[in-house]
Amino acid sequence: MQAHADPPAVTTDHAVDAELAPDEPHTPAWLTLLGLAWSPLLWFGPIVLAGVALTLIQAVRGGLAADFTGRRLTRGVRLRLRAIIAFLHLLQPLARLRGRIQHGIGPWRLPPRTTPHDAGPGASARTYWSETWRPAEDHLGAIVASVERTTPVVLGDDFASWDFAVRGGMFGVVRVQTMIEEHGAGRQLLRLRIRPFAPAHAAVAILASALGVVAAGMDGAWLAAAALACVAAAGLRLTSVSISSARRTLDEALAHYADSNGLRPIPARARSRA
Repeated sequence: MQAHADPPAVTTDHAVDAELAPDEPHTPAWLTLLGLAWSPLLWFGPIVLAGVALTLIQAVRGGLAADFTGRRLTRGVRLRLRAIIAFLHLLQPLARLRGRIQHGIGPWRLPPRTTPHDAGPGASARTYWSETWRPAEDHLGAIVASVERTTPVVLGDDFASWDFAVRGGMFGVVRVQTMIEEHGAGRQLLRLRIRPFAPAHAAVAILASALGVVAAGMDGAWLAAAALACVAAAGLRLTSVSISSARRTLDEALAHYADSNGLRPIPARARSRA
């Protein structure tokens, strides 16, 4: 029996990939440079040119949109100020990237704690025993609210096989399916099935890089093949880190909910003996 709650401030299911998409893809630029070693990568050239053109257009529009109403400025001063504003628009993405690196915000951030049960790539389960009866919707809503204190949550729709998803980074989430078993006298067994999930942009990037490794190797372009292999390996690593971080966040929220409501966690070994 799946339970669905409707807590506030959550995104809808169709926003999963959009929410997890990277802010600014910079990879095609250096892939185009690798085109000097393997010509098929030059196909990324138009993508790079389009990205540069859009960035310049956005910066120019920002400069032209600046409002100097109420200030007595000569035409030359206005032009200089608009040029400075446009230049700041160009610097903004670099400044944001520098801030993320300095403060450890980004897909490269490793989880501060990794336990054995959240390090595996496959599905896992959590089980809790409750002596106090609560509607399934209340359990689900409270768990979602607990997770939302630290990270965004995406709710599954009525046709999804999962109830909510927890974001661990732009390369991975975990999807959670909940179930309640009634054991009489108000006692309940709360089960959660946790499955890792990689968003479309991450899967496409890893698959395209892996195919590029094979194609470049067949052409004898070993420099390009090595670079693409590094991209694929980095994508796999970031996906693993993101999923591990999402599991850790979920476990912390579940621990807080269990402590606050008198739920007793049942270890995996006890479940297997049962």
